[in-house]
Amino acid sequence: MYIPPAKGIEEYISKWSEDVQERLWMLRELIMSLNYPIEEAVKWRIPFYSCSGMVCFLNNSPKRGIELVFAEGKVLPDPHGLLYDNKTTMLYFGFPDAANFPENELRELLESAVKHNLERKAVAAAAKQAAKAMAKQKPAKTSGA
Repeated sequence: MYIPPAKGIEEYISKWSEDVQERLWMLRELIMSLNYPIEEAVKWRIPFYSCSGMVCFLNNSPKRGIELVFAEGKVLPDPHGLLYDNKTTMLYFGFPDAANFPENELRELLESAVKHNLERKAVAAAAKQAAKAMAKQKPAKTSGA
């Protein structure tokens, strides 16, 4: 089913059938309820969510249905076995029906994904600071006598 491009998340969701809309709203509300500054945008015709880097996106696959796709799912702990692999760094959560919504388990995964991004950003900032400090400590060149 072709869905024309949407200008925002609400417009994207409104273009689907009621059962699909219900699941997309549930996922969006969960993502936006995290205690982090989550940014959302429609890119490549689907909703993306980021915080210090891409966290996840929503997809309605004709073959697999509603999916919550974790950008770096391979690094996330998945003690409840919710995610499935597609042979990339991304991992997917399939959402076949609203009655079986594992809200708490998905919240844990989403928080892990955000924390991973924040930790990666902190490590990069620390490495940059260390490189600057080392550059300042280089001994001055002396000319031979």
